[in-house]
Amino acid sequence: MIHLQFGGSTAERTLQCPGWVNASKNIKPRPAGAAALEGSMHHAVQEKCRLTDTLPEEHVGLIYEEDGKSQTFTEDDVDLAKIAYAAADAILDAHDVEEIYVEPFVQWVEGKRGGSIDLLGVSRDGKVAVLIDYKFGRVQVDASKAQMPFYAVCAKKDPQFAALLNDVETFHCVIIQPRGAGGTHSMTRVELADFEVKMDQAIRIASGGTAARHVGSHCLYCPAAPYCSEKRYQAVEATLLDPKDHSALSNAADWLVEVEAWVKAVKEEMHHQLSRGVRVDGWKLVAKQGKRGWEDEAALLAAARRAGLLKTLRKTSILSPAQAEKALKGRKFDLSAHIKPGSVGTTIATSDDAREPVIVTDIVGALATLMDQKQDQ
Repeated sequence: MIHLQFGGSTAERTLQCPGWVNASKNIKPRPAGAAALEGSMHHAVQEKCRLTDTLPEEHVGLIYEEDGKSQTFTEDDVDLAKIAYAAADAILDAHDVEEIYVEPFVQWVEGKRGGSIDLLGVSRDGKVAVLIDYKFGRVQVDASKAQMPFYAVCAKKDPQFAALLNDVETFHCVIIQPRGAGGTHSMTRVELADFEVKMDQAIRIASGGTAARHVGSHCLYCPAAPYCSEKRYQAVEATLLDPKDHSALSNAADWLVEVEAWVKAVKEEMHHQLSRGVRVDGWKLVAKQGKRGWEDEAALLAAARRAGLLKTLRKTSILSPAQAEKALKGRKFDLSAHIKPGSVGTTIATSDDAREPVIVTDIVGALATLMDQKQDQ
């Protein structure tokens, strides 16, 4: 996969913080984690389905390899892949797209600005373009952010697609996210032209080498984040809470997700550097607590049988509700009456989380208010 200096995945960051480019010089990207590898595997399956006119379930066993790591597409992955595949079909049908281009590499400026679009299609009448990007993670992705409009500009500028998109009046930028909300952001040709001007200006500023840095949600995945002074100031500022000022807590809460992401990025960078033999004062690399397993289950059971201990070692238990639902999928057996809802307490989540909020009565707060009112009388 080709990665240019200015691509779709960094477009929003470039718009919001052009200084990230200069700050990231000489910082090598951290190796892809398990989640990124899984997402790349799913992308490979979707690509193979479209290129060979096959369905996701036909690719069970596919092995995706990247940077010496591999991920196998299994039966457990099929449901997620089917959701993504069906969603793309529905969008293409809704806009009367007959011909699609799979993973086209498009360039705004050759060798400098560009990237790959997961799916690109144009309606039969040539008036509508559909650009689809798959996201298989749990972090919600906003279709109105710069990534997809950036790809639209690249496709419009690229000689191989310029004629195809010449009569397009509306560009539908679509995020398909099976584990999240996803969404569509539609732009007219004029709106895309306005975006092109803003994006071009941001890239020129970023290329200058003296651009300012600005913190925000766009810092996620920035290679310079662990070393960024602006992120450190944000983290410190979030800790300066006045216990008498409730608005201070609200302000800090607005930064909470960003600060947590920054702390995680710093820890990952520390682990990466320690693994390379770099010294980090006050920290060291240690082995994780391993989970023990059987060397050879068949040999163990045979030995237990000879010793008359087979029943002691080999016990059976009923499946969990989740395991039972999977095992009985497609069969006419209603489990709902036998399942009790589980709860392990409450936790906090951002307001856009899909879960219903827990209704809480602030008894202590209500009593305090009543007491204050009584003293004022």
